[in-house]
Amino acid sequence: MILARVVFQAKFGKADEVVASLKEAMTSEVNEQIASMQPRILTDISGPFDTVVIETTHESLAAFEQFRQMLFARAAASDESSRMADLVESGRNEYYTIEM
Repeated sequence: MILARVVFQAKFGKADEVVASLKEAMTSEVNEQIASMQPRILTDISGPFDTVVIETTHESLAAFEQFRQMLFARAAASDESSRMADLVESGRNEYYTIEM
């Protein structure tokens, strides 16, 4: 089992808008598939301000990549990406093997 984390460093004061955008994307037409991935949206309490993390679990890296390709192939993906580009300074992906 794989834990995938996408870490966004939002522009100052824009974390709430990033969270709203992620929640909206999670209620889109891929909602059922996303729900099976045990998604969580996290915001910072310590560390760099305006950090937003979305976590999902997947059976394998290949399963995550299939999901990612499907997610970005959707018609709404372009609009979502444009909106996020206005809110986010940087980001990164993190992948972990769930051992227990």
